[in-house]
Amino acid sequence: MELLKTHFRGYVWRHVLSILVGLMLLRGAKTLTSLRGEESVPTLSRTLNLYPWPLEELIATRRQLISQALKKRHLRRRGRRPTVYLIIDDTVIPKRGKVLPWLGFHFSPSQDRVVRGWDLVFAAVRVGSLTVPWGWHLYVNERFLKEEDFRKRTELACELIRSFEPPLESRVIVLVDSTYCCKPVIETSLARGFTLIG
Repeated sequence: MELLKTHFRGYVWRHVLSILVGLMLLRGAKTLTSLRGEESVPTLSRTLNLYPWPLEELIATRRQLISQALKKRHLRRRGRRPTVYLIIDDTVIPKRGKVLPWLGFHFSPSQDRVVRGWDLVFAAVRVGSLTVPWGWHLYVNERFLKEEDFRKRTELACELIRSFEPPLESRVIVLVDSTYCCKPVIETSLARGFTLIG
């Protein structure tokens, strides 16, 4: 948290800290209301929506912290280094807002129906018993974008594989379901020297 603190102004960090602590304590929380404490919900919401977030710096810092934690956990152990698993999948996050950008209709397997919301293609890293989120891309329906800007889910998955820097120098296995077990994803994995299991 101290490393993250350097990326925020003092008056914003107080609210960010409230959000982070709240999320850690209330893992199952689905709304900002459940994080209510000394800070008001509108203030927390404003912090997330209005203040500028140094997104690229935060992503790089988060990945650096994850890599350091994984190295610290596994490099001191004797024997063979553990396999690094890169898990590629997608999930639909239902949303009701009317002014949220890029909302589309997507099939949600968890609800077994088509819902209005966001579709995220994401990558998670698993080493030993530890699984952490690594990266994600928003899939946007074709009707919202110009033809040259539209990217399929498989293209987003390939981008996640290409940008993945293994936290440990050991074998990397990419795990995908049938949606991503296709020629472009397989070729991208092989080009990086990764094994793919679909």
